[in-house]
Amino acid sequence: MLQVVQWLGVVVYVQTSHEQRLLAGPRCRLSSHALAPQIRTRLQLQPPTSPRSIDLLFLGRPTDQKGWSRFLELVKATGLCAVAIVPVRPCPEPSIPGLRLEVAPSDAEISRLLEDAKLVTIPADYESFGLAQLEAVASGCVVPILGCWPLWEGFPWLNWQRCSVTQLKRHCYRLSSSESLRRRLAQRQRHYLQGHSLMQTPWLPGL
Repeated sequence: MLQVVQWLGVVVYVQTSHEQRLLAGPRCRLSSHALAPQIRTRLQLQPPTSPRSIDLLFLGRPTDQKGWSRFLELVKATGLCAVAIVPVRPCPEPSIPGLRLEVAPSDAEISRLLEDAKLVTIPADYESFGLAQLEAVASGCVVPILGCWPLWEGFPWLNWQRCSVTQLKRHCYRLSSSESLRRRLAQRQRHYLQGHSLMQTPWLPGL
């Protein structure tokens, strides 16, 4: 559909070069949004070094598109301490030992939870831009790559896209129990984003 409307004179803006290739047409343009100044600033600052008590954190809509069912499966398999930040209460509401729901918390509470989380797991099959991922990395979390996420095409570490539940369980145990390893990987993700072209792209709100 988005390819067809371009031939009708409609300009389609996308967020990544990957999407631009998928929707190749006469009027497909890259968005000029890039990263907002506050995210750029936070990525340059060192995150808190205080101990973290949340092993797995989910941030997003509780839908299959965002990998909600896969997240619940991972929480069940690992038995780790988990928190899900969701805008609405899921139906049915999960009853899993160790999982706490945070429904529509304030921005300040979201920031506090991110700074207390070790891994942010969003098992979506596709994430175009990944603002939740950027917020998590800026807060010092490790964000495993669990789907086709163009933002991380040049980042060879933490690519868990093809891992089985058993393999994911092993990886999560390892990172949640080794703070030194977790911090090294979190720092690698920050360095990758600091050198990403998104950091140099002009921010033009409203376009």
